[in-house]
Amino acid sequence: MMVQTEEVAERAANDQVKECNDETEPYRVLTSGLKRTLHGTIYQLKILMLVVMRAKIEKYETFYLATEMDMADKFDDVVFKFQPTANGDWSWRFMQVKHKNDAVKNKITFAALTSSNDNDFSLQKYFLSFCKINSNEFFKGELQDFLIITNIGFDEGEETKNLFLSTDDLNKDKILHFEEATKYKFTDRAKVELREQFKLNLLNRAYESKHVVHLMAIQDTLKKLKDLPSKQAIDAANKGIKTLKIESTSTSPRKGETMREIRKIIALLKAYTDCDELEKKKSELNKTNGKGQPNYDKKLIIAAIKNVTDEADCVLSNVRNKKERLEKELETYNDSNSTEYEKLNNEKDTLRKYEKDFRTVMDGISSSNDAEEIKAIMVGPSAKMILDKCLKEKMNFDELKDKLINKVEEVIEEISIVHVAMNTDTFESCFDDFTGKFYIVTNFPNEDQLGHLIDKELRKNFAMFKGELMYDSLQREMLDFFKNYQDKKSKFYSCKEATQFFNCINNHEENVLNLHLKNMSLG
Repeated sequence: MMVQTEEVAERAANDQVKECNDETEPYRVLTSGLKRTLHGTIYQLKILMLVVMRAKIEKYETFYLATEMDMADKFDDVVFKFQPTANGDWSWRFMQVKHKNDAVKNKITFAALTSSNDNDFSLQKYFLSFCKINSNEFFKGELQDFLIITNIGFDEGEETKNLFLSTDDLNKDKILHFEEATKYKFTDRAKVELREQFKLNLLNRAYESKHVVHLMAIQDTLKKLKDLPSKQAIDAANKGIKTLKIESTSTSPRKGETMREIRKIIALLKAYTDCDELEKKKSELNKTNGKGQPNYDKKLIIAAIKNVTDEADCVLSNVRNKKERLEKELETYNDSNSTEYEKLNNEKDTLRKYEKDFRTVMDGISSSNDAEEIKAIMVGPSAKMILDKCLKEKMNFDELKDKLINKVEEVIEEISIVHVAMNTDTFESCFDDFTGKFYIVTNFPNEDQLGHLIDKELRKNFAMFKGELMYDSLQREMLDFFKNYQDKKSKFYSCKEATQFFNCINNHEENVLNLHLKNMSLG
């Protein structure tokens, strides 16, 4: 009988760490540890099983699999590195898995997608992760795609959804194909609307970085750029005000639609200026009686709409003036004859040197043989601070090296975000790459369905004495790889290990059966 996945997951939390024995594998990757609810952890385990199984079915000659990989940031659930052709360049796939027990109650909303909060489906946080991965020299080769994989669907009508998302053919995906799932990508309209949101979020993140706090010209430039009203916001607010003006002359003003338009205008302009007076005018309109209510007073509502419109005009005028002022101030940083230009370029050089020094530090840590060598390398104030914090934790030398490399990589990634935010061309390139490579796969099999799917494909594609034991054996194989998170550190799972596993199953059925029975008796 198939071992229950709950038992397997619990065993992962209690078993001792088992080191991977593939001595040819050159990397160890830092991991974040088991941090999800039980059903999410089990689902992640099964996705790993699916990737390994289908990679072997599709005869991938060389691949490596990682999970909970710190360098992959928000795309850390599954990192799949492979060579599409023998001796060709490496390709990378990054997958984030989101499982919900109640797929009817839980749906993806566009409010969640466009939110700046750190929710499961916030596109802005995934864009920041993409920027970090894109700038990380570890991920050499082609970054093929970045996916959110979930068993739930969208909570939007087809008309709204089709404005922002178009479907892509998931059946062409050798690893993730599933008939009932849907793969979505961004439409051109979505890219237009997301561009300014992503840019503002990136500028805020760069401005808050501790690595530029003493670089005053960079700080000032970032502040002006993040405070600079976008043309899209101004145009959208202006369009909304025109709608209000038409409504204020209507013979039958619609209070409900007017209130929605006002809320939209406030949301567009609030990021750039004070909207308190406009909020007050909106409240006054809200107190008037609407159509269909007792004592409906058309003149009162029209007057209130006019008051709101006049105030919105005033707020928009202030935003336009702010945009014009900031653009003039930013021009001084682009004038090669100005002192501001010289200061900014000197600070950019300082930041580049800072990044280069930390890359040198990371190389030195990687090749060091003892703690004394590391101390000699990490001599700068920032590097020494990182070292001192790590030395306070009880860890062996290998753990110290891994921890320091991870911390130094975080510094380099934060600096890369500043570079992207400061350089319009770099931002545009990153945005275009991300929106071209990012996909959301919805209605993927849930935890139970995925288990049955894997079991069925194992029976079909591998010679087995018993499909149940094959499923259990693969689950245990992935679990041994998965449970290294107790040590917050794991090796890649390699194609070589997968080949050894399947060969063992096919050629030594009796040994596998005996091992399975022994494990069951011990469990």
